[in-house]
Amino acid sequence: MRELREAIIHLDGSEQNVKNLSLDIAPDIQQIGDDVTRFTLECVSELPVKTPVYALLIALIKSNSEEFGLEFSEKFLSRVGEALEHDLMRLDEDKDARTRVKLLVRFIVCASVTNLVSQASAVDVLTRFAEKCVAMSKTKACKNQLNPKAWQPRADFLATVVLSALPWSNGSFAKGTDEVVQGMYKEFARTMEEYMGARDPTFDKCARVLLAKTDSSKEEEENKNNSHEPDALEELWGRVNEADKRGLKGWAVAGIVGVQEPFEQELFSFSTVEAPKITIPDYEEYLNSDSAATALTKFPSRPRLRVINRAQTEGGWEKNDWQPLERFVAEEHVVDTLWAFEPGFRRAALHPATEQLATLPLPADHPERCQYLVAETCFGELLNLPRPRFEPVFYHVVIQDLCKAIPSFPPKMAKTVGELFRAMDRLDEELRERLATWMAHHLSCFDLVWPWKSWVHVSEQPDGSPQREFVRTLLRKLCDLSYPKNVKESIPEAIYDLLPKEAKTINQAYVDSVNAQTNNAIDTIREMLKAKTPSDELEQWLKESSGGLTAEQCLACVATAILVHGQKCITHLDTLLTRYDILLRKLIDHSSTKARELLEAIVNVWEGSQNAKIAVDRTICAKLCDIAFVAEWAGMKYAENPVLYSDTCGYVLEHATAEEEHALERTRRILHRVHDAEREAEAAGQAAERFLADGLMHEATRAQTAEAAAVELAASLDAGASEMKQFVTVAREKASEITVLCARSCVLKAMELSDQTGADARLNKRIERLLRGFREQLAGKESEVLDACGGKGANPLAFACERALLSTSSKFSFTVEAAHKKGTGSVKNGRDSNPKYRGVKLYGQEKCRAGNIIVRQLGNKFHAGPGVGTGKDFTLFALRDGEILFKKGAGKKQFVCVVDAVERAAATSRKTKRRELYTPRASAAVESR
Repeated sequence: MRELREAIIHLDGSEQNVKNLSLDIAPDIQQIGDDVTRFTLECVSELPVKTPVYALLIALIKSNSEEFGLEFSEKFLSRVGEALEHDLMRLDEDKDARTRVKLLVRFIVCASVTNLVSQASAVDVLTRFAEKCVAMSKTKACKNQLNPKAWQPRADFLATVVLSALPWSNGSFAKGTDEVVQGMYKEFARTMEEYMGARDPTFDKCARVLLAKTDSSKEEEENKNNSHEPDALEELWGRVNEADKRGLKGWAVAGIVGVQEPFEQELFSFSTVEAPKITIPDYEEYLNSDSAATALTKFPSRPRLRVINRAQTEGGWEKNDWQPLERFVAEEHVVDTLWAFEPGFRRAALHPATEQLATLPLPADHPERCQYLVAETCFGELLNLPRPRFEPVFYHVVIQDLCKAIPSFPPKMAKTVGELFRAMDRLDEELRERLATWMAHHLSCFDLVWPWKSWVHVSEQPDGSPQREFVRTLLRKLCDLSYPKNVKESIPEAIYDLLPKEAKTINQAYVDSVNAQTNNAIDTIREMLKAKTPSDELEQWLKESSGGLTAEQCLACVATAILVHGQKCITHLDTLLTRYDILLRKLIDHSSTKARELLEAIVNVWEGSQNAKIAVDRTICAKLCDIAFVAEWAGMKYAENPVLYSDTCGYVLEHATAEEEHALERTRRILHRVHDAEREAEAAGQAAERFLADGLMHEATRAQTAEAAAVELAASLDAGASEMKQFVTVAREKASEITVLCARSCVLKAMELSDQTGADARLNKRIERLLRGFREQLAGKESEVLDACGGKGANPLAFACERALLSTSSKFSFTVEAAHKKGTGSVKNGRDSNPKYRGVKLYGQEKCRAGNIIVRQLGNKFHAGPGVGTGKDFTLFALRDGEILFKKGAGKKQFVCVVDAVERAAATSRKTKRRELYTPRASAAVESR
C-alpha cells in the first residue's frame, strides 16, 4: 500500500504515466479499491493543482476494469459526496473544511470533463449551491442582529465555491453539444444572477486593500451614480459572463492542462455515473445567531489587490491572447498552493511552498505576467483585513525564497511594492504597519539593498503624511533587525532625519520625577532591593520612613524601583516580582486606584519599548492585576495616546483571546485524531470482511481486534473533544467580556476628549482599526460599544465604530484603481543560481527502469558500474531494468550498478547469506518463548 500511495502522490499529467498506473490498478481494483479511494481523495485535498489528473485516473480505472470498474467508480463518487457533506457540516468549526469543499466541487466538475460523471448531474450539483444562496438571501434578520444582511458572507462563500469550479469545465456546460446540459446551465446562470442582484457588494469593506481616492463633491455625486468597483465575487461573475459571451474560445484556459485529450476516444466509449446528490445544510442556527462580524470572520472575502497595470498582468483579452478566466485560475493555483504547503497545515511537508509556486502550470507564453500575478496575489494575501489567513512570517519567507529561486522575480516584486508606496495614502494604517514589517524583514535578508533614491522626496513632505510616516516606521523596524550603522550607510543622506533616535534603556525623566515626589524613596528602595531585603522588612520601612506618603505613592515608588532594578533582563524582573508579590498585593489592595500606578509605572519607565508589554504580561501572569482591569485601563490610555499605547493595548487584548485560541487549536488536533481513528477503524473493518470471505480466520480476528481498538480510541477522543468545546465556549465568553470592557473604555475616553478638544479624525481611524481587529470577540455585543459613543450615526466616532463592527453603511464605498505609471523600483541582487537538487535519487535494492536517474552529483563521487551510464554533468542513469546495487571497488571507489535477480544473488556477501540461513540465538530464544 505504501508503494501505491507514493505512485498516486507522484503521478504527473503525462500520458504514459497515467495510462500505466491505471492499467496496474485496474486488475486488482476489487481488493485495493478502498485504498485507492482513500489515497486519491487525500491527494485531491492536498495537491489541488493536479485535480484534473486524479479525475482522469479514476475515469481510466473505470474504463480499464470491465468487471468492477463501474462499481468502483460509484463507490468512489459516493465517498466524494460523503466527504463533501461532512465538510459542509463543519464549515463553522474547521477553517480547512472551507477549502476542501471548494476542491471537492472542483473535482466533480473535472470528473464531468473526463466522462466519469454525467455533465447534467454535475450542473445539478452547482445549481443546488446557487439555489441555497438564493434561499439565504431571503432570510429575515432576527431582533438580536443589528445587520439585516448577516447571511451574506456565508452565501458569498457558497457562490464562490461553484463559480470558482466553472473554469475547470472548459466551457462544456455552457457551449457543449448537449442541449439538455446547456438548458440546465442557463437555469443555473439565472439563479446566480438572481443572487448577485440580492447581495450588497459594499457589505465587506475589508474585501479591498486600497481605499477610494478623495474627490471633489461634484465628482463624488457622479461616482454615486456610476457603477462601483466590483469586489472579488462580482469580478469573478463578470469574468464568467464575459467568457460566455466569447463562445468556446472565451473558456480557454492555458493554466488548466487538458490531460484527458489523448484518451477522449477511450473515455467516451463507456457510460457515465451520476454525481452524488449533495444535501446542503440550512445553517438556521448560525443564520439566526451570527452577527455580521462573526459571519465575516468565519467567511472572509477574498482579498482583491490591483495595483499593476492590467496590460502587464493579463493583457487585453485579445483573440490569440489570454482570456477572461486565465488570471483567476492563476490566482487560484497560487492561493491553493499556499494553503496546501503552509507548514501549519502539513508539518511533514517535504516540498516548501516556494518550490511548488515556482513549478505551477501557469501559461509559459508570458512569464512576466505570471510573475506579476504571483507578486500581486502574495501581497494581497499578506495585506488581507482584518488579518491574513496565515501568519505574516509565512508570506515573508515565501516572497524571500521566490526572489532567491527566480532571478527575474525581484524586479516584479519591487514594482509591486513601488505601486503600493505610491498609493500609500489609500492604504489602511494597519496595512502600512504590516507592509513595513515585511519590508524590514525582507531587506535585512538582502543586505538592505533597495532603490532608496526614489523615496528621497519624502524628506520634503510634512510630518504625518502617509509616505513619510511609512519610511519612518520602516527605518525604525530595520534598526531593530539590523545594525543602525549599516542602515544609515545604505540610505541617502536626505532621509537621515527619519532614522530613530538612539534607544534609551529607561525613561530617566519619569524616574527622577517620581523620586522627587516621594522624598528620594526610590534610591533607598533600590539599595534594599540590591541587598535582597525581605518583603516584610521593606513593608516595615515604608510604614516607618515613608514620611506621610499615600498608598498610591508607595505603590508607584516600589513599582518604579523594581522596574529600574530589574531592567537587566526579564528573568531578573520575574524574580523581583515573585519576591515582593505579597507587598505589591497589599499596596494594590490599599490603593484607591487599584493597580493603576503599577501599570502607569510600567509604560512610563519603558516608554515606547518592547519591554513594556512584556512587563504587563508578567504582571498579569503573576496575578498582580486582573486582566479585565488591565484591559479597561489599556483602552482608556489608547484613547489618550494611540501611538504610545498601541502595542500595549493590542498585546493585552491578544492575551485575553490567547486562551480561546489555544483551546481551539487543541480541539482541532483532537478532531483530526478522531478522524484518523475513524478511518483506521473503517479500513480494519473492511480488511476483516475480506479475510472472512477468504477464510483467513486468524487474520480476520486480528483485524477485528484492531477495529475495536480504533473505535474505542475514537470514542474516547470524541468525549475529550466535547469537553474541549465547552472549554472553548467559556473562554470565548470571557474574551468577549474583556474586549467589550476595553472597547467601551476606549470609546468613552475618546468621547470625553472630543468634548474637550473637538473631534479628532485620526483618533477615530485608530479606534476603528483597533475594533476591526477584534470584531470577532465583539460579535453580538456591538450595541454595547455603539451605545457608549451615543448610538448609530450620532457622531464621527459612532460612524467609525459602525464601519468597524457592522460594515453596513454604503456611504463609505471603497474602490481600487490600476496603476497608470511605470514603476522605477528594482534591486541589485538576484544573482543566486537555480537549485540543482543533487543527491542520490534511487537507493540500493530499489527497482529501476531504463532511463531512470540514480544520482545527480558534481564530480565523480559515485562511478558508473555495469548497467549504468554517465551524463555530461556527471549524472548517473540506468541503462536497463533491474535493481540498484552500491558496491566498493579498487581504491575505495564507490560504484553504482544495475543488476537483475541472478546477479543480485551472486553479489550478496557471505555474511548476508549466513544471516538469512541461520537465525541468531537471541531471536530463536524469543521465538521459543
